Amino acid sequence: MQIEFLTNRLKKDCEKGTCFKNKKDLNDKIQQRIRELEAADNLFFVKKIPQLRLHPLSGNRKCELAIDISWKTNPNRIVFETRDGESVYEDWHNDAKFGTITKIRIRSVWDYH
Repeated sequence: MQIEFLTNRLKKDCEKGTCFKNKKDLNDKIQQRIRELEAADNLFFVKKIPQLRLHPLSGNRKCELAIDISWKTNPNRIVFETRDGESVYEDWHNDAKFGTITKIRIRSVWDYH
């Protein structure tokens, strides 16, 4: 899948493993998750990986999706949107829709709870 980042700073932090200071394990896991997203052909494959726990956000973040970085040890998520900005909230159970999404933009890495 093609991945873009909302800002150059976010891209640099994710690629260099500097999103969270003094948390090497967490930064390594972020890099692993991004590699997993890149390796997937489309969002359908991401949706089928249970460890990522792909899920839609709601409310004012209805056009965004998130994956867990490490659900057992950390509540932080990688938050992204489809590159066309289209909401998939209503189409959550339509796997054919997810099979057509091959570009995403990472918006943030944080705990939105």
